[in-house]
Amino acid sequence: KRGMRILILSAIPLNVFTTPIFVFLPFYTTNALNQPLSRYGYLLASFSLGLLLGYALGAKLPLRSSRITFLVFGCVLGNAAICIALSAIHWYAVAILLLACLGCCTGIITLVSLNILVGRSDPDKRGRISAFLVMIAQGLTPSLMSLVGLVADSLHGNVRPLYAGCGAVLTLLGVSLSMNAELKQFLEGTGEG
Repeated sequence: KRGMRILILSAIPLNVFTTPIFVFLPFYTTNALNQPLSRYGYLLASFSLGLLLGYALGAKLPLRSSRITFLVFGCVLGNAAICIALSAIHWYAVAILLLACLGCCTGIITLVSLNILVGRSDPDKRGRISAFLVMIAQGLTPSLMSLVGLVADSLHGNVRPLYAGCGAVLTLLGVSLSMNAELKQFLEGTGEG
């Protein structure tokens, strides 16, 4: 199913360009927000609480199939807008709220997409698909993060351009995915996907 392959492959850039936001939060806290490093924990906790809320909403929201596509693409573009906003703001309280929203969108995307992938997979292929998704999250993304780390080093701790770049890539990803008819069919459960 082409729609399924597109969704699985889009998980790679989605993970790779969302992960730097919370990985480089210590630098963001001190260099971009001019806060003591002791406040980094509150930013990370905000993202984590948002993630938990996103999982809860993704599990509980009663969605018609036509709205699933809107929700997934909306959350991808929401993540992009939040990354760009984080690169521009200077207020600690606003950063806490934005990171909670980022976590929430990420949680919704993760749970809804995973449920769709598992639910629409052939029973004899669910293990392989789940293993591939785990490989993306726990194997491929950390490996690619080393390249992002080189970029962060070259910026000498100024992660604002890195956050803006992640937002720009996520914007392109969201727009290109939203124009893909096969992915829309797969998410909505119509056609062959």
